[in-house]
Amino acid sequence: MAAEDLTREGSNMKKRGVSVAVSDLLTGTQIASTGCIPFTLPKDILIIAAYMQTTVVSGDSDTIDIQVGSDTLVNEISAETLGKSVGTPDLTKTVRTTEDDVTVLDGAAGVTTTYRGYCVVEYVERTKTNGELTNISMS
Repeated sequence: MAAEDLTREGSNMKKRGVSVAVSDLLTGTQIASTGCIPFTLPKDILIIAAYMQTTVVSGDSDTIDIQVGSDTLVNEISAETLGKSVGTPDLTKTVRTTEDDVTVLDGAAGVTTTYRGYCVVEYVERTKTNGELTNISMS
């Protein structure tokens, strides 16, 4: 039995762009304990990546978590390495149907006040297209 062709259903073949939300530079003092909310994500999105871009490291084994709404999206991001730090994402939390705040807060080991970094969340707005269709054949 052949697979059901859904290419012409709804907006399946319409192109979408990737949006990126980036915080201002966050400090260890802002992240410590209860955390901070650098931005709010729109509704009806599919999150494809979330990470910290570290510019000034914290102490050994220090960690950061990223929450979306009340869900932990990325757990135990290393705060001891310069550059992009990813942690352990929870892929069951990536489809968001409501507007949600993003909260950056201490992981299990916390961070020191010297830490500096940016929170980055990449996502696709599921209902927003640019109007173009992908290159499909009519055969």
